[in-house]
Amino acid sequence: MVTKMTSVEMDLRIRRIRMPIKGLASAADVHSDSIYRFVKGLHCLRRSTNRAIAAALVSEELALRDHLVSLHGPGKAAGI
Repeated sequence: MVTKMTSVEMDLRIRRIRMPIKGLASAADVHSDSIYRFVKGLHCLRRSTNRAIAAALVSEELALRDHLVSLHGPGKAAGI
C-alpha cells in the first residue's frame, strides 16, 4: 500500500532517482505543474493524485534497482 507523501519526501525521492518531473507526471498521468507546485509547497494534492505520483515513483525506483542489478549483479547493487 502506498502512503501519502509529504512534499519534502517526494522532492527527495525525485532527486534521488534523478527523474525529470515531466517524466514522473507522464508516468503518474497527472499534470507536471501539480507536481512542481506541490514540491515547492505552494499547494496540496488530492489524495488520489498523491497516490498516483507515489505509485509512479515506486515503480521507477524498482525499475532503476532492477536495471542496476542486471548490470552489476545482486551483490554489487546491494553494496555488498
